[in-house]
Amino acid sequence: MKSFIELRITNYELRIFKTLNIKYLILFLSILLFFTNCNETYTYDDDECNYYNCDPIEPFDAILYIGYTKNEQNPALEIIIMQGKFETQQILDTIRTEDSTSTQIEILMPINQYYTVMAKYIDGQDTIIAIDGDMIEKDSYYECDSLCWKFNNGKINVKLNN
Repeated sequence: MKSFIELRITNYELRIFKTLNIKYLILFLSILLFFTNCNETYTYDDDECNYYNCDPIEPFDAILYIGYTKNEQNPALEIIIMQGKFETQQILDTIRTEDSTSTQIEILMPINQYYTVMAKYIDGQDTIIAIDGDMIEKDSYYECDSLCWKFNNGKINVKLNN
């Protein structure tokens, strides 16, 4: 008699276990189906991928090109580099161009910043102030399965108009 009762309990437990397993199995398959539909996987052939322009190293600095005018009345200039818009007037550096034979300055600056440059020129009795600004930005994109980075160097023109 004792073994009969044990067998009934075991059958009852087995039925509960099977019911719970089916519920968990359905739940697990539903979750698996949901995630596999959201993440499409694609295997790329080497012929499809163009890694030639892909730079996998994240940039933190870029070159700020500053073009200016050098003439008889202005053989030496004071060029002021500011972070942000002109209104903020957060001066980073002041460059004197007296020893330079060039009309362009190249300076390495942090990325994801807006820079404003101001140059003061003399024209007879008048003072001309040239102001220009540019944003140095970076951006990421994927080339097949690789994360790539691109950025633009800043280009600022504080040249006099002739």
